[in-house]
Amino acid sequence: EVVPEGAVENEDGTYTYNGVTYDPAVFQITATLHDNKKGLIEVSVEAKPEGELTFVEKLLGYEFKFGNAFVNFYHAEGEDTISGTKTLRGRNLTDGEYQFEIKDEDGNVLATVSNNADGTINYPVFRYVVNHLAEGTSYDFDEANNTLTLTTNNLEDMVTPVIPAEDAEEGSDLVTYEPKDYIYTINEVIPEGATDNGDGTYTYKGVTYNELVNDYTLTATVAVNADDMGILDVSIDNKEGLDFSNAYRAKGEDTVVGKKILKGADIKDYEGLFSFTVSDSEGNLITTVTNDAEGNILYPTFRYVVNPDAEAGAVYDEEENVYTVTVNAYEDLAEVYRYKVTEVEGDIEDMAYNVGEKLEYDITVTAVADDEDQSILNVVALPNTAVDFVNRQYFKAGLYKVSENSGEALKGAVIRLVRVDDGEIIDEWTSDGSVHMINLIEIGTGTFRFVEVKSPSGYHLAKNIEFTMSEDGEFSSTYDHIYDDNGNAIFIMRDPKDARTGDEAPLAAAGGAFALGVAGLAAVLAQKKKRRA
Repeated sequence: EVVPEGAVENEDGTYTYNGVTYDPAVFQITATLHDNKKGLIEVSVEAKPEGELTFVEKLLGYEFKFGNAFVNFYHAEGEDTISGTKTLRGRNLTDGEYQFEIKDEDGNVLATVSNNADGTINYPVFRYVVNHLAEGTSYDFDEANNTLTLTTNNLEDMVTPVIPAEDAEEGSDLVTYEPKDYIYTINEVIPEGATDNGDGTYTYKGVTYNELVNDYTLTATVAVNADDMGILDVSIDNKEGLDFSNAYRAKGEDTVVGKKILKGADIKDYEGLFSFTVSDSEGNLITTVTNDAEGNILYPTFRYVVNPDAEAGAVYDEEENVYTVTVNAYEDLAEVYRYKVTEVEGDIEDMAYNVGEKLEYDITVTAVADDEDQSILNVVALPNTAVDFVNRQYFKAGLYKVSENSGEALKGAVIRLVRVDDGEIIDEWTSDGSVHMINLIEIGTGTFRFVEVKSPSGYHLAKNIEFTMSEDGEFSSTYDHIYDDNGNAIFIMRDPKDARTGDEAPLAAAGGAFALGVAGLAAVLAQKKKRRA
């Protein structure tokens, strides 16, 4: 067969020109003449290829049965590419995190691709091939080479042939080919179980899908190259900027729990009277909280929010008692947040502040996305329990020295307060007719005894009086005592008078056991409340 001038020789000895591969077969023609003895010469002609196999046989892989023939093959191909970016606001992308479907105009999924960590979408090369060996027309997605190929075995199935009319003029009676359009759509894959937001977007595990668009429509136009029919010109409109944007949002919160422990008094009487400052790691005051009637310290909730559309920063909401830290991206969350809680030393009378083991607490908070649902930040504040502060009411005990007979206040008695265990003298004084007060917070724990070591003239020594202070700061005594308006225990030590006549009246005549014979003191003590130890 005559190979056109300008044809390209291939490695297998064939030639290609204008998309057509030419058959290099050479046939040997043998003509045999035979005299039939009847006045005629019979001629028989035999054609056979030189060599063992023809090009066609080699190509098709079996013995060619079509007879002696030259067979050419037409092959053409062309391709185009598209591009786009995946954006995830609020968090960094990871390789292959999101998928995108390419569908034909009937909605059939032809290929599914994903994104790279840098945001580029791995859109495939769109390739179109006319191959005589193909079985019909079909799409094939080569994932390894990221190529989406439409293959057909006939050019007329790839583009649009135009057949001339029967009366076409000479020279215009050749078949021509018009371009053909192929329609595709591209959409991001929405995970099963996502919530339809009603505006074209969907939310799944903290990620909002389709912020920009729901899908794209592409038109790929395939035409036969005017200069070389072995080339298919492929042109895809809208081939760039095929972008998809999602947004990641997440939040979580935690709080700490603590008590105001008040020893020596009832916390219910001190609702809201103790204050505690909460500060950040730089010492900036976040808020000052108080206690409720049960002693609970009303610490704020620590909330953390990832929202790419919100203003980043930290703010305290006094009404909700919530401290919120907002960041625009998950990676902006600190590895750990540090806070300090300190009790404010107030001015409550006779109150000892911070008598517990802890005078302040360092609070650490971490916020990490949940493995299963990344819309949830697992926020953990530590310590989250027993963030307690201990105060103690300055509890006092008073001793009032009176005459057992008249109830009158006595002066001149020398009295000691002694620790029973070791005999330590805690205090010593001489009665002056008033109540002598002892600050029980300062004397520690144990059992203590009031001991009269010298009585006033004309009186015998009084009996000792004992009381106990526990490790918890609780006061107790089996001896008669009363309480003043400040909750202080008042003991009455009565000295018996020497046996002699006189004008002292018995105690009953003075108005009873608690009528002490001193009008001014009796008026005060009349308001005291008896309470159990």
